[in-house]
Amino acid sequence: MKELRTEDPKYTDVDIKIIDEERQPEIAKKYNYYYVPTYFVGDTKIHEGVPTKEIVKKVFDDSLK
Repeated sequence: MKELRTEDPKYTDVDIKIIDEERQPEIAKKYNYYYVPTYFVGDTKIHEGVPTKEIVKKVFDDSLK
């Protein structure tokens, strides 16, 4: 994520919230996921599991729409 933000400044506008399922179980329970990390844009799951740079770019692009 940091690398993409460095490469393209438009990605600094993406609001990222990292939810720790152990520290914030009440928030984590609101989402349908099995693997971490899981990326959501709004309530839509975009990716679940190990991400690649291309996947994170897609998440960022989807969030900027």
